[in-house]
Amino acid sequence: MRTYIEGSAYKADPISNVAKLKVEFYVPPFLPIIPVVGDYWVSDISDDYKYALVGQPSRHYLWILCRENHIDDEIYNQLVQKAKGGVMGNWVGC
Repeated sequence: MRTYIEGSAYKADPISNVAKLKVEFYVPPFLPIIPVVGDYWVSDISDDYKYALVGQPSRHYLWILCRENHIDDEIYNQLVQKAKGGVMGNWVGC
């Protein structure tokens, strides 16, 4: 069973310094014919790039991404509070 999916990301506006990305996935992963493209906006990222808060412009989906299998509860709670506080309106520059 596959536990991951691969995709390609590129800046939605190549001349902007705002982290608004287009991400392209192939669905199903074993059939790279049907690309699915989504908007992913980075709203917060740690100085050491260990975690990031990423959402969609619709604000229906939000992800906390972490380079490790586990994120510290304190960091997780801080990111949740940032998301609840409307940080998704403040986009991180690339």
